[in-house]
Amino acid sequence: MPNSSSIILYDDGDWSEGHYKSIFCLYLKACLQSGMNVCAACPLPNEVHNWISAHCPRYSANCTVYKTCGKTLKSPHYRLKPFIRLAWWARASRTVRRIRHIDAEAGGVLFLNINHLRGKVWADRFADRLMPCPWAAMIFDSSCVRQPGSINLPQYFNFLNAKQCKAFGVTDEKMIDPMQKAFPQISILFLPDATPEEVDATAPLARDIISRSKGRKIVGLLGMLHKRKGLLTALKLAQSRPDLFFLFAGAYNLNKFSPSEKNFVQSFFDRPPENCFCYLQRIADEAEFNALVQLTDIIFAVYPGFTNSSGLLTKAGLFEKPCLVAEGNTCMADRVEKYNLGIRVPPDDITACSESIDRLLRPDVQSKKPLFKEFRTDFNEQALQTALQQLSKRIIAK
Repeated sequence: MPNSSSIILYDDGDWSEGHYKSIFCLYLKACLQSGMNVCAACPLPNEVHNWISAHCPRYSANCTVYKTCGKTLKSPHYRLKPFIRLAWWARASRTVRRIRHIDAEAGGVLFLNINHLRGKVWADRFADRLMPCPWAAMIFDSSCVRQPGSINLPQYFNFLNAKQCKAFGVTDEKMIDPMQKAFPQISILFLPDATPEEVDATAPLARDIISRSKGRKIVGLLGMLHKRKGLLTALKLAQSRPDLFFLFAGAYNLNKFSPSEKNFVQSFFDRPPENCFCYLQRIADEAEFNALVQLTDIIFAVYPGFTNSSGLLTKAGLFEKPCLVAEGNTCMADRVEKYNLGIRVPPDDITACSESIDRLLRPDVQSKKPLFKEFRTDFNEQALQTALQQLSKRIIAK
């Protein structure tokens, strides 16, 4: 071990949907494989313990899993947000103090995905009074530097002014310089996206999709099927291209759609066209998810207004699948351009999407070759391990 102290990996978010558990386990595995002892604090300790036993049993002796205290509170009323953030720091402090009481080697804390702490509330005062040890945090959302309009970063992330805060991790390269300028007293570190690489080649779902496609090229929209993931455009595109086979796989949500849009989406899924396969359930197993990525020919990731990095783009790079992404000032668009991973299109332009798919299916007409190897070198589990080692040095005393 590089040192005798343990890092406390902390996430008390809502794991009922999305891929938060998968991200937590990915970071946990990276910490363990880089030689750290880890105290894992999370809302579902039994599931994480079972995951460790199944995916990295050789490191099980180096990890103890704890349940976090309480749940993250939510409220639409801005006047309540200071109290919600104070309550969060109090709960996090109780969990951290309990872990440090049980494990004398427990050192600093890494808080995963602290979106809920942002805003013009002087949370640094809460943190200084309640948190008993050095800590760092990280965030996936980069809209604060990507979206139009100026945001006062020192106010927006004021909790980073806490005296015990030593580092902040970001997953979008464009955040590094403005965040370091706003907070020169701490280290702003880039945490590259990574993804589990296991593939369940025997997954019945994958075999069924290949059989149903009848040799047609497969375009896949995978993960949460929400409006913000470009679902409407993808469904209309599928209707216009019977020569292609479209895979829609993931839990869907109609909350953000208008009444007419809801009717369209529901009718489509109730009676999907012959050239579509709709698996409307969350794919919790990463190896099965990877099998679906592997069988597709084109990844549809045209997310309107989505500024952040994306695990799906990382999977596409891993399995060398070209992507369609939304044009604009986004992390996904920047990486697609830098590594030539696909084509950027207007998010609501079905014609542009259709023409771009035809171009991607003809690599002989591409002016630049995809830099898949270079992308995998920059975004993989080993790169994440190296970054987390650097971060841990800031919060664990030698």
